[in-house]
Amino acid sequence: EDGAAFIRQATGTTVHKNITFINADIKATHNPSIDHGNAYCATLCGNMTGTYTMENVHAYDGKLYGVNKMGGLLGRVYATATIKDCSVSGYYIENYEVPEAPETFTALGGIVSATFYPQGEIGGMIGFIHHDATISNCHVYTTNINAYDQDDQYFGQVPGRHNGAVIGTIRTSSNSAGYTVTITNTS
Repeated sequence: EDGAAFIRQATGTTVHKNITFINADIKATHNPSIDHGNAYCATLCGNMTGTYTMENVHAYDGKLYGVNKMGGLLGRVYATATIKDCSVSGYYIENYEVPEAPETFTALGGIVSATFYPQGEIGGMIGFIHHDATISNCHVYTTNINAYDQDDQYFGQVPGRHNGAVIGTIRTSSNSAGYTVTITNTS
């Protein structure tokens, strides 16, 4: 309904350690009547809350296909996270259009408001981070992200928005107490 991964969701205190994926192909499709385009997609875990640790996890030569908050290992990190000694290599990540699912974006105390579509927030390793996180000694190699519609429209809100080689989006200030993300020895 709203995502796909080896583990769709982790809550509470979760540790994923010493795992290797080879040729994992994962496809997440959305149900417009339920999730309005939030087809998160990742190899290991699509959505996590609480306290999360990932250590020595690797993914090689896989494909991901979804809508948003997509990453080679993790989709949506809404947890206090420690991530170390992990890698993604040889991945192909692609998202698709969800024309029936516009979202409303409001910022600057309501001064800026726009309608946009949910596609985006794609990273080679992590799609989206929204809490305190420490990331160390993690690497992404030869990974290709094919993001839907990179045109600048909807008042600067881009349907294929916020895509990065390692992390798609870090949004630590909206609706939060101002979290911190620390990244070391990561490429």
